[in-house]
Amino acid sequence: MRAGNIGKGVAVVGSFLALLAIVLTIVAMSGLTQDRAPVNKIYMGEADISAIKVAKVLPQADSILQFMGIAMTSGKVKDEQIFGALKGIAHTAALQPLLLLLADTGNLTGTLKALNELTPMASTGNPDDTAELRGMYSMLQSSTNVTGTMNALSSLVKGTLAASPETNSNTAQARGYLQTLLLDSRSPVDTVGGMLALAKLTEEDKEKLVGTFGLLRNSNDLNATLADLKTLLDADISESLKNSTFSQLSQNISNAQTIIQRLSEIDGEDADALNALGDLLSHSKDPSSDLEILQNVGNVTDTERTSLASLTTIISNANNSTLTIATVLTLSAQTTPQSAAQLVYLHQILANTNDQAGSLHTLNELQGASTNQKKAELIPYLFELTDHSYNVLRTFGSLISLADFAAQNPEPLVPVLAILGAAAGSETTEMSVEAMQKLSPQILSYFDVPSRFRLGIFDLCTIRVNGTSKGCTRQGGGVQGFDYRSILYRELLNSDLEPFVKALDIKADDLHLEGKLLEKEPMYRPSVSACLAFTLISLVVNFLLIVSLLLPGKGLRIIPWSQGLLALLAVGALGLAASVVAIVTAIIKEGTAYDDYGVVYRTGSNYVGLAWGAVVVAIVNMLIIWFTLYRAGKREGIVNMEEGRASTSDEDLEKDRAIRASRT
Repeated sequence: MRAGNIGKGVAVVGSFLALLAIVLTIVAMSGLTQDRAPVNKIYMGEADISAIKVAKVLPQADSILQFMGIAMTSGKVKDEQIFGALKGIAHTAALQPLLLLLADTGNLTGTLKALNELTPMASTGNPDDTAELRGMYSMLQSSTNVTGTMNALSSLVKGTLAASPETNSNTAQARGYLQTLLLDSRSPVDTVGGMLALAKLTEEDKEKLVGTFGLLRNSNDLNATLADLKTLLDADISESLKNSTFSQLSQNISNAQTIIQRLSEIDGEDADALNALGDLLSHSKDPSSDLEILQNVGNVTDTERTSLASLTTIISNANNSTLTIATVLTLSAQTTPQSAAQLVYLHQILANTNDQAGSLHTLNELQGASTNQKKAELIPYLFELTDHSYNVLRTFGSLISLADFAAQNPEPLVPVLAILGAAAGSETTEMSVEAMQKLSPQILSYFDVPSRFRLGIFDLCTIRVNGTSKGCTRQGGGVQGFDYRSILYRELLNSDLEPFVKALDIKADDLHLEGKLLEKEPMYRPSVSACLAFTLISLVVNFLLIVSLLLPGKGLRIIPWSQGLLALLAVGALGLAASVVAIVTAIIKEGTAYDDYGVVYRTGSNYVGLAWGAVVVAIVNMLIIWFTLYRAGKREGIVNMEEGRASTSDEDLEKDRAIRASRT
């Protein structure tokens, strides 16, 4: 076939169709390159987050949004008031503590009710109203086991508040004695431990201690007397030696040391016990009385040994041993189940602190606060708040931070307290996932967070809930990626939620978007790059096709069937580019549906129409060119056959003439 037989008419039509395919392709490529209609209506796909499941994507903020939802559905405040109040503290020091109080809760309803009672106290800015709160915070800061300390403190204070007035009166008296004992102690925790062991004794066991207290009251050296008593209790003296010793001593107590020395020399095995007896009597103010007490001591039990060890611990840590003995004796006589329980909690608190003196000071303040009716009514709410908290220490710190802010600038907190009151008094205690999804568009709108993300080859555009464009961004260094976590986090920082995100210290990796969508995300950019490559190839091929159709015979040598090959390549490149987008869209849709984050991905119908329209145009153009080339080739073949036949007939005539001439 000779070039140029495709015909001028077909060449014009083919060039027009190739040019049309180029135009459609360029328009599709230019989608979102400008933030104005109609270009911003052309995009490969759109991710809609207006019904996103925040509890699943950002669990740290779930209770905060639940609070907003409860307030919005309470009917007591308008949406504008809610978001206006929150925006009013967005750039103040009150934002973070308020958010943390809500974020750290495991029971939003209980937390809201507790906060509704407590925040007015904290917001007065009066240091006296928060003195106990600060003391408890200091106690927790010095604690080695915050949870254990908080549980013990809660039980200790609640027990006091729940007791009857008569019980409280007796307990207050006992508490006064205990306070005296602990203030005199060099190790309050050991002293409380000793008192706790004594408090657990039965009445029968306490009766056995009466003699021990008598010995201690008569002693001039309590530590020496206790050591001697321990030696005597641990010794295994025969009854005969015991009776002989007490008999000789009772007859001549003034020569006790001489008698004991002689007996020790006779019975060397029991020398330690006998020497301990002599030492005890030597430190006694009334040896005869002590001897009588010791004679009445029966078989020694483990309980007596334990009690003596507890007394030894208490006295060895005392600065004033005489006062300590009197106090311990009084407390032992006044022990009740309630006071014993309080000793348990007190011991837990002191055992878990690095500052025993500070903890005791705070406990005394709390005990004093329990007599203040106003504070006594609020203390249970404080413990209710901490009972629901995942981070007790941070909850206390947040309350104190709110109090400090209120002392300087209470006005911004007033509307917030109104919202807390509305939420706390709402009949709705929990927002379902579906209910929150219905409210999400309003929340996104008030905080100017885009609800839709449109993806083009080069650009990403964000659309507000009301349909207006918020802006477009271009991926540096090539085609637009679909790192959904980074995109969403960036837009949160570009919205009015920025101070809230920073207050909660939320990072991009804190967005829980694991699943099929993110697993396939690394494939997205290479796929779009492939789409771009095929698109560019189609533009080049269609341009060459136009040249080959319009310029044959102008010094351009056209290879037979080259136009058909170019038309086929154009179809292939355009088809592959459109197919890649379709496949990527299908993968994203499957991922969003499977992950169930409430994100809906939709295909960009305008882009799809343009891309596949270009494919259809290219196919039509290819069919026209192929059909024309086929017909042209067929006609040329027929002409050649006829020319061949005509040439053969002339040769035959010449041969016939030559034969005839030779014959003649």
